[in-house]
Amino acid sequence: MVGPHATGRTREQLMFRCYYHPADRYGNPVPMPSGNLPSIEVAAGDREEAASKAFRQIRAPIVETERLDGVPVPKAPRKPRQSKPKAVDLAALGLRPASSLLPKE
Repeated sequence: MVGPHATGRTREQLMFRCYYHPADRYGNPVPMPSGNLPSIEVAAGDREEAASKAFRQIRAPIVETERLDGVPVPKAPRKPRQSKPKAVDLAALGLRPASSLLPKE
């Protein structure tokens, strides 16, 4: 994520915990039997960005956002490398090449 200045530097990512008020499928608030609000943890540059990301993920009103000090930001998982297809000896597998199936002219 590029910071607000045109320097091209990326802002430091911090971890935030956002508490939200759950809603039903119509958007009405749902009371929590335990009295504790559920939370979601997001990585963001500041509180506003964290609340915005959390809202986009859960689509429920964000009640409070707190910064988690000392919690490392998880790194995105790496995509596995795609290996190049290896040449297969069709005769060894007992198969014929597709060109042998075409009609002869």
